[in-house]
Amino acid sequence: MASVARVFLGDKEIWTTDAAKIPVTKRVSEPLPKVNSCLIIEDSNGKRFVHDLSTAVSDGWEWIHFSFEITSSFAFMSDCLLAKNSKPPVEEFQRGVVDGIRFQPILLPERTDEVPDLIGEGLYNRGFHVSGIATPAHITLSCICDHCRKSFRIHSIHAGFASLTYMYCDQFGHTMVASKDFPDAPPIFGPADEESVLRFEARLPACIECGGSFKYYNPYRCPHCAEPYIDFAKRPELRQIEPYFNYPYDGQIQRFELPANASPDAR
Repeated sequence: MASVARVFLGDKEIWTTDAAKIPVTKRVSEPLPKVNSCLIIEDSNGKRFVHDLSTAVSDGWEWIHFSFEITSSFAFMSDCLLAKNSKPPVEEFQRGVVDGIRFQPILLPERTDEVPDLIGEGLYNRGFHVSGIATPAHITLSCICDHCRKSFRIHSIHAGFASLTYMYCDQFGHTMVASKDFPDAPPIFGPADEESVLRFEARLPACIECGGSFKYYNPYRCPHCAEPYIDFAKRPELRQIEPYFNYPYDGQIQRFELPANASPDAR
């Protein structure tokens, strides 16, 4: 029987499975290759989803412990823990002293129901986060751009637990955060008042990395090609239900603070 999915770590095939075994969960532990360090998932049509693992190598991790799952609806989900040795670091991960990576879920061609249009979708609808369960901050996400198909690794932080509101710049998706308690700050959940948002945006400085402007409906953009990844402009309804703010794994966030001499109205 033909494979529904094949998985490679660099040049090495580490797992394959066929439709007769679905649903299935598989755990695989492998040394992290120093050269050609990437995870490749290939579907039955030969389409490949490639995740760059070079940041894990540069961070000094030596082993990678995968968990692969294909559900009865042919959704392929994959996560990993990074470690210094061949023992899965479950306890260390629970203490937050080792990192995890969640790879972008895939809908395999064998899926029988209608495949949703995920271009420009949010992280919940893409399957990265689950409603009612907060993703720990030491789990980073490996995304694949809808346009250039390159992967990029991001931090994804729950703004509600951090008591922050967030906006992205209009050039490369750089991230600015501010206290959710600032006057006119957009709410983390639910609709925002248009006039309040405009007042809040007017106070924000330009992006220190690219000179762009921070706006409530700016998309989060691919760091490679700058095309929208989470496209709030195309899908404005997402802005009310996306509590996680994102920034590149090797990047930074900008924090907006009210000046000490701000007028009472600004405060």
